[in-house]
Amino acid sequence: VPPGGGKSPIGAMLIKRFREKYQSRIGIVTHVKELIMQNYDAAVDYWPEAKKDYGVYSAGLRCRDTEQPVIFGSIQSLFDKAEEVKKLNLLIIDECQRIPLMGTGQYRTLIADLLKINPKMRVVGLTAFALRLDCGSVCGWTENHILNEIIFEVAWKELIARGYLVPMISTSEKLPKADTSNVPIAYKGDFIKDALEAVVSDAALVRAQVKDLIRLAGKRKYWCVFCVGIKHATMVANELRASGVTTALLHSEISDAERDQLVEDHKAGKYQAFININIAIAGYDFDKFDVVALMRDTESVSLFGQGCGRGSRVEKVICSCGTKSVEMEDACQNCGLPIFRDKLDCLVLDFAGLIGKFGPVDKLRATTSFIGEEPEKNALRICPECDNENHVRFKECQYCGFVFPKQDRPNNSNPLASLDHHVISGPQRHKVDKTTYSKVGEKLIIHYWCGGAKFSEKFDRSRLFALISIRRKGDIPVPANVSEFFKNGYDQGKLREPVEITVDDCGRIKQIVSMEFSLKQAG
Repeated sequence: VPPGGGKSPIGAMLIKRFREKYQSRIGIVTHVKELIMQNYDAAVDYWPEAKKDYGVYSAGLRCRDTEQPVIFGSIQSLFDKAEEVKKLNLLIIDECQRIPLMGTGQYRTLIADLLKINPKMRVVGLTAFALRLDCGSVCGWTENHILNEIIFEVAWKELIARGYLVPMISTSEKLPKADTSNVPIAYKGDFIKDALEAVVSDAALVRAQVKDLIRLAGKRKYWCVFCVGIKHATMVANELRASGVTTALLHSEISDAERDQLVEDHKAGKYQAFININIAIAGYDFDKFDVVALMRDTESVSLFGQGCGRGSRVEKVICSCGTKSVEMEDACQNCGLPIFRDKLDCLVLDFAGLIGKFGPVDKLRATTSFIGEEPEKNALRICPECDNENHVRFKECQYCGFVFPKQDRPNNSNPLASLDHHVISGPQRHKVDKTTYSKVGEKLIIHYWCGGAKFSEKFDRSRLFALISIRRKGDIPVPANVSEFFKNGYDQGKLREPVEITVDDCGRIKQIVSMEFSLKQAG
């Protein structure tokens, strides 16, 4: 589910269904306190009658509940406390891309200990991007995988089309960026942070980037800026402040009290720019960001996608009648009064070249993957000393310690990346091989076969007249209904048929936006 698409409500829905149907004992675990409270609040909103059944186990929130049927917890507090939590029937991992494929780690430790208590416990993961740099997809059927397959997903463009997320736009301008081609890669697959920060913390580069940020962001009200480290973030913040932009700077060296105050002031509208390193990547639930500035290069498609996702949320507006609007609708669903929003879309300013590297954010994919019974060959290499398989990103054999010879940097670029630099992918053109017709009830269905794909249009009686009038060959009568359409043989070459269609793929919604016809078909 894309960022802002409703993972917390999905978790709340699962809790209600499993509690009502099976009386399951459930744990929902994540890594930051903001997400814990977000999940808790969503569960209370979705099923307020069960609030007494909800407990929280998190040192950061000063709660250590263990007896309730539903426990919301932090992995840092719970990973070695399975005996305190006792038996769980269902464990939900929020941000499940953080589960490592190999080794131990806190998530794998907790899951292993809970399975000892209840071997039949089920594990469900929620994430916007089921990808990891060190292993590709988090789902697969090898013995190392905790999660096996994706059972539900929804496309970014579908949620935009349905009004649950805002459109994402960018600029065709070439923005100033650092040359990171010589920055070394850590064993987990991303840039070594100190080396990357040394490259991006060039005074002239930062000055040029901030100048373009201010110019292109214009009168937009809330900017989310991602930086590499504290030094880099401070330089960006100082440049913005010198230009008169009110700026909040959050990083790990400020106190919890100062951080909470900055967040409160930012959400109250006291700051235009919100400078952070990774704080806003997950758990910062703020729906008014209308600019996202990416000043941190990365090899992680998930980090790129989550960064863009900070601006994808629809701004919540409360109508004068008291109804909260959470969709991109023009009028209140309760009283019909018009709804006015300051945020209509989100501008993504890519100062790191990530859109050019990975392609549209709705088409992100892993470059190496273990999906299926056998891992892809290019994801593994065999140790010449012990003959064991290792992921290509490991510099040393995880079994015998053999040091692999240096190899070229893995290519994380997406073949869908293009010079267009669109944040969301655009419509695709398809050559039509054949056109067929069918009847479902009182509707005419026209199918366009394009290679191995099929795209369809539905026409009811009211649209049938327009269809025949536009596509008929010669002066032939218009049928009164769909049955008459087939009875009079209109599906047997009496209509012009497209040779090419343009389709906007929004996941389950595939909208045909235009067609091209051959002049030879003119009647």
